[in-house]
Amino acid sequence: MIGIERVMDAIALHLGLDALQVRKANLYGGSGRDVTPYHQQVTDNVIPEIIGALEKETNYAKRRAAVKAFNAAHRWQKKGLALTPVKFGISFTTKHLNQAGALVHVYSDGSVHLNHGGTEMGQGLMVKVAQVVAEEFQIDVDRVKVTATHTGKVPNTSATAASSGSDLNGMAAQAAARTIKERLLDFVAESRGLPKDQIRFQSNKVFIGNDFVTFDDLVHEPIWRASPCRPPDFIKPPTSIMTATAIRADLFIISLMARHCLKW
Repeated sequence: MIGIERVMDAIALHLGLDALQVRKANLYGGSGRDVTPYHQQVTDNVIPEIIGALEKETNYAKRRAAVKAFNAAHRWQKKGLALTPVKFGISFTTKHLNQAGALVHVYSDGSVHLNHGGTEMGQGLMVKVAQVVAEEFQIDVDRVKVTATHTGKVPNTSATAASSGSDLNGMAAQAAARTIKERLLDFVAESRGLPKDQIRFQSNKVFIGNDFVTFDDLVHEPIWRASPCRPPDFIKPPTSIMTATAIRADLFIISLMARHCLKW
Protein backbone atom coordinates (compact mmCIF):
# COMPACT_ATOMS: atom_id res chain seq x y z
CA MET A 1 0.00 0.00 0.00
CA ILE A 2 2.75 2.45 0.96
CA GLY A 3 4.82 1.35 -2.05
CA ILE A 4 2.16 2.04 -4.68
CA GLU A 5 1.34 5.42 -3.15
CA ARG A 6 5.01 6.32 -3.52
CA VAL A 7 4.73 5.31 -7.16
CA MET A 8 1.77 7.69 -7.54
CA ASP A 9 3.84 10.52 -6.06
CA ALA A 10 6.76 9.74 -8.40
CA ILE A 11 4.46 9.77 -11.46
CA ALA A 12 2.95 13.10 -10.39
CA LEU A 13 6.39 14.65 -9.83
CA HIS A 14 7.62 13.45 -13.20
CA LEU A 15 4.56 14.80 -15.03
CA GLY A 16 4.36 18.01 -13.03
CA LEU A 17 0.91 17.17 -11.73
CA ASP A 18 -0.76 17.26 -8.33
CA ALA A 19 -0.58 13.71 -6.95
CA LEU A 20 -4.34 13.79 -6.37
CA GLN A 21 -4.89 14.09 -10.13
CA VAL A 22 -2.92 10.89 -10.69
CA ARG A 23 -4.79 9.08 -7.93
CA LYS A 24 -8.19 10.17 -9.28
CA ALA A 25 -7.21 8.95 -12.76
CA ASN A 26 -6.48 5.50 -11.31
CA LEU A 27 -9.62 4.95 -9.26
CA TYR A 28 -11.91 2.03 -9.95
CA GLY A 29 -14.50 2.97 -12.55
CA GLY A 30 -17.15 1.37 -14.72
CA SER A 31 -17.13 -1.85 -16.70
CA GLY A 32 -13.60 -3.05 -17.37
CA ARG A 33 -12.19 -1.01 -14.49
CA ASP A 34 -14.15 -2.57 -11.65
CA VAL A 35 -12.31 -5.83 -10.88
CA THR A 36 -9.61 -6.14 -8.23
CA PRO A 37 -6.35 -8.10 -8.71
CA TYR A 38 -7.93 -10.92 -6.69
CA HIS A 39 -10.96 -11.08 -9.02
CA GLN A 40 -13.54 -9.38 -6.84
CA GLN A 41 -15.88 -7.03 -8.64
CA VAL A 42 -16.17 -3.61 -7.04
CA THR A 43 -19.83 -2.67 -6.65
CA ASP A 44 -21.46 0.39 -5.11
CA ASN A 45 -18.35 2.38 -5.98
CA VAL A 46 -18.76 5.84 -4.48
CA ILE A 47 -15.10 6.77 -4.01
CA PRO A 48 -15.02 9.31 -6.90
CA GLU A 49 -17.95 11.18 -5.35
CA ILE A 50 -16.41 11.01 -1.87
CA ILE A 51 -13.06 12.35 -3.04
CA GLY A 52 -14.77 15.09 -5.03
CA ALA A 53 -16.77 16.16 -1.99
CA LEU A 54 -13.69 16.11 0.27
CA GLU A 55 -11.68 18.07 -2.27
CA LYS A 56 -14.34 20.76 -2.33
CA GLU A 57 -15.21 20.85 1.37
CA THR A 58 -11.57 21.08 2.49
CA ASN A 59 -10.61 23.75 -0.06
CA TYR A 60 -7.89 21.37 -1.19
CA ALA A 61 -6.75 23.32 -4.28
CA LYS A 62 -6.51 26.61 -2.39
CA ARG A 63 -4.59 25.04 0.47
CA ARG A 64 -2.24 23.25 -1.95
CA ALA A 65 -1.51 26.56 -3.61
CA ALA A 66 -0.77 28.10 -0.20
CA VAL A 67 1.60 25.22 0.62
CA LYS A 68 3.39 25.65 -2.72
CA ALA A 69 3.82 29.39 -2.11
CA PHE A 70 5.13 28.79 1.41
CA ASN A 71 7.68 26.22 0.22
CA ALA A 72 8.91 28.56 -2.50
CA ALA A 73 9.50 31.29 0.10
CA HIS A 74 11.24 29.07 2.68
CA ARG A 75 14.47 27.28 1.86
CA TRP A 76 14.72 25.06 4.92
CA GLN A 77 11.21 24.82 6.30
CA LYS A 78 8.70 22.96 4.15
CA LYS A 79 5.04 21.96 4.37
CA GLY A 80 3.02 19.25 2.69
CA LEU A 81 -0.61 18.36 2.03
CA ALA A 82 -2.12 15.24 0.49
CA LEU A 83 -5.52 13.65 -0.01
CA THR A 84 -5.02 9.91 -0.37
CA PRO A 85 -7.71 7.22 -0.77
CA VAL A 86 -6.93 3.79 0.66
CA LYS A 87 -8.18 0.39 -0.45
CA PHE A 88 -8.04 -2.14 2.34
CA GLY A 89 -9.40 -5.67 2.16
CA ILE A 90 -11.41 -7.06 5.06
CA SER A 91 -12.95 -10.40 6.06
CA PHE A 92 -11.67 -13.91 6.59
CA THR A 93 -10.41 -15.99 3.69
CA THR A 94 -12.05 -18.92 5.50
CA LYS A 95 -15.54 -18.00 4.36
CA HIS A 96 -17.60 -19.65 7.10
CA LEU A 97 -16.04 -17.28 9.64
CA ASN A 98 -17.69 -14.31 7.92
CA GLN A 99 -20.81 -14.42 10.03
CA ALA A 100 -22.03 -12.84 13.25
CA GLY A 101 -24.99 -12.92 15.61
CA ALA A 102 -26.76 -10.29 17.68
CA LEU A 103 -29.44 -10.38 20.35
CA VAL A 104 -31.69 -7.35 20.78
CA HIS A 105 -34.33 -6.82 23.49
CA VAL A 106 -36.69 -3.86 23.58
CA TYR A 107 -38.13 -3.43 27.08
CA SER A 108 -41.48 -1.98 28.03
CA ASP A 109 -39.83 1.17 29.45
CA GLY A 110 -38.28 1.94 26.07
CA SER A 111 -34.76 0.83 26.91
CA VAL A 112 -32.91 -1.48 24.55
CA HIS A 113 -30.57 -4.33 25.43
CA LEU A 114 -27.92 -5.44 22.94
CA ASN A 115 -25.55 -8.37 22.93
CA HIS A 116 -23.46 -9.52 19.99
CA GLY A 117 -20.55 -11.80 19.17
CA GLY A 118 -17.83 -9.16 18.92
CA THR A 119 -15.09 -8.57 21.47
CA GLU A 120 -14.26 -5.07 22.66
CA MET A 121 -10.50 -4.45 22.71
CA GLY A 122 -10.49 -0.67 22.90
CA GLN A 123 -11.42 -0.21 19.25
CA GLY A 124 -14.89 1.14 20.07
CA LEU A 125 -16.82 -1.84 18.71
CA MET A 126 -19.52 -1.78 21.39
CA VAL A 127 -20.30 1.88 20.80
CA LYS A 128 -20.40 1.46 17.03
CA VAL A 129 -22.82 -1.47 17.13
CA ALA A 130 -24.98 0.39 19.69
CA GLN A 131 -25.07 3.36 17.30
CA VAL A 132 -26.37 1.08 14.54
CA VAL A 133 -29.25 -0.08 16.74
CA ALA A 134 -29.99 3.45 17.95
CA GLU A 135 -30.07 4.69 14.36
CA GLU A 136 -32.49 1.94 13.36
CA PHE A 137 -34.93 2.81 16.16
CA GLN A 138 -34.16 6.55 15.91
CA ILE A 139 -33.46 6.79 19.64
CA ASP A 140 -30.56 8.23 21.63
CA VAL A 141 -27.58 5.90 21.74
CA ASP A 142 -27.37 6.09 25.54
CA ARG A 143 -30.66 4.19 25.68
CA VAL A 144 -28.98 1.14 24.16
CA LYS A 145 -27.30 -0.93 26.87
CA VAL A 146 -24.59 -3.26 25.63
CA THR A 147 -23.58 -6.30 27.69
CA ALA A 148 -20.31 -8.19 27.44
CA THR A 149 -20.00 -10.88 24.81
CA HIS A 150 -21.25 -14.20 26.15
CA THR A 151 -21.90 -17.47 24.29
CA GLY A 152 -24.90 -18.03 26.54
CA LYS A 153 -26.57 -15.19 24.64
CA VAL A 154 -24.95 -15.30 21.20
CA PRO A 155 -23.45 -18.72 20.48
CA ASN A 156 -20.94 -19.90 17.88
CA THR A 157 -19.23 -16.54 17.52
CA SER A 158 -16.46 -15.90 15.03
CA ALA A 159 -13.26 -14.19 16.06
CA THR A 160 -13.22 -10.41 16.21
CA ALA A 161 -10.55 -10.05 13.56
CA ALA A 162 -9.90 -9.47 9.86
CA SER A 163 -11.10 -5.86 10.21
CA SER A 164 -14.65 -7.18 10.06
CA GLY A 165 -15.92 -6.78 13.63
CA SER A 166 -17.99 -3.66 13.01
CA ASP A 167 -19.31 -4.81 9.63
CA LEU A 168 -20.39 -8.28 10.73
CA ASN A 169 -21.73 -7.55 14.20
CA GLY A 170 -23.18 -4.22 13.16
CA MET A 171 -25.15 -5.81 10.35
CA ALA A 172 -26.35 -8.61 12.62
CA ALA A 173 -27.60 -6.05 15.14
CA GLN A 174 -29.20 -4.05 12.35
CA ALA A 175 -31.01 -7.16 11.06
CA ALA A 176 -32.36 -7.87 14.55
CA ALA A 177 -33.43 -4.27 15.16
CA ARG A 178 -35.09 -4.02 11.75
CA THR A 179 -37.12 -7.16 12.37
CA ILE A 180 -38.38 -5.75 15.66
CA LYS A 181 -39.07 -2.40 14.04
CA GLU A 182 -41.04 -4.10 11.28
CA ARG A 183 -43.15 -5.91 13.88
CA LEU A 184 -43.83 -2.60 15.60
CA LEU A 185 -44.81 -1.04 12.29
CA ASP A 186 -47.22 -3.91 11.64
CA PHE A 187 -48.69 -3.47 15.12
CA VAL A 188 -49.17 0.29 14.72
CA ALA A 189 -50.61 -0.04 11.22
CA GLU A 190 -53.16 -2.61 12.39
CA SER A 191 -54.10 -0.87 15.64
CA ARG A 192 -54.39 2.61 14.08
CA GLY A 193 -55.79 1.57 10.73
CA LEU A 194 -53.07 3.38 8.79
CA PRO A 195 -50.69 2.24 6.04
CA LYS A 196 -47.10 1.71 7.15
CA ASP A 197 -45.80 4.47 4.89
CA GLN A 198 -47.54 6.98 7.20
CA ILE A 199 -45.56 5.76 10.21
CA ARG A 200 -41.99 6.82 10.88
CA PHE A 201 -39.49 6.64 13.74
CA GLN A 202 -37.72 9.90 14.49
CA SER A 203 -36.08 11.66 17.47
CA ASN A 204 -37.26 9.22 20.18
CA LYS A 205 -40.79 9.43 18.80
CA VAL A 206 -42.99 7.51 16.41
CA PHE A 207 -45.00 9.74 14.09
CA ILE A 208 -48.34 8.20 13.12
CA GLY A 209 -50.13 10.19 10.46
CA ASN A 210 -50.54 13.69 11.92
CA ASP A 211 -50.00 12.50 15.48
CA PHE A 212 -47.08 11.01 17.40
CA VAL A 213 -46.29 8.97 20.49
CA THR A 214 -42.99 8.61 22.29
CA PHE A 215 -40.95 5.50 21.61
CA ASP A 216 -41.45 4.52 25.27
CA ASP A 217 -45.22 4.70 25.02
CA LEU A 218 -45.32 2.80 21.76
CA VAL A 219 -43.30 -0.22 22.88
CA HIS A 220 -45.45 -0.50 26.00
CA GLU A 221 -48.66 -0.92 24.00
CA PRO A 222 -48.19 -4.50 22.68
CA ILE A 223 -48.05 -5.86 26.24
CA TRP A 224 -51.53 -4.63 27.12
CA ARG A 225 -52.93 -5.63 23.75
CA ALA A 226 -51.25 -9.05 23.96
CA SER A 227 -49.83 -8.55 20.49
CA PRO A 228 -47.23 -11.14 19.39
CA CYS A 229 -44.34 -8.81 18.73
CA ARG A 230 -41.90 -11.16 20.36
CA PRO A 231 -40.57 -14.45 18.94
CA PRO A 232 -42.65 -17.64 18.60
CA ASP A 233 -42.52 -18.39 22.35
CA PHE A 234 -45.15 -15.69 22.85
CA ILE A 235 -48.45 -17.01 24.21
CA LYS A 236 -51.68 -15.09 23.87
CA PRO A 237 -54.15 -16.45 26.43
CA PRO A 238 -57.81 -16.94 25.56
CA THR A 239 -58.90 -15.00 28.66
CA SER A 240 -58.37 -11.45 29.80
CA ILE A 241 -54.72 -10.43 29.78
CA MET A 242 -55.18 -8.76 33.13
CA THR A 243 -55.89 -12.10 34.81
CA ALA A 244 -54.05 -14.55 32.58
CA THR A 245 -51.14 -16.42 34.05
CA ALA A 246 -49.67 -17.40 30.68
CA ILE A 247 -48.16 -13.97 30.13
CA ARG A 248 -44.49 -13.99 31.12
CA ALA A 249 -43.66 -11.79 34.07
CA ASP A 250 -40.42 -10.31 32.74
CA LEU A 251 -40.25 -6.77 31.40
CA PHE A 252 -39.12 -7.19 27.85
CA ILE A 253 -41.75 -7.33 25.18
CA ILE A 254 -39.73 -7.82 22.05
CA SER A 255 -36.63 -9.87 21.44
CA LEU A 256 -34.88 -11.29 18.48
CA MET A 257 -31.84 -13.41 17.92
CA ALA A 258 -30.54 -12.84 14.42
CA ARG A 259 -27.55 -14.32 12.67
CA HIS A 260 -26.20 -12.34 9.79
CA CYS A 261 -23.90 -13.95 7.25
CA LEU A 262 -21.92 -11.90 4.77
CA LYS A 263 -21.02 -13.50 1.46
CA TRP A 264 -17.73 -12.49 -0.06
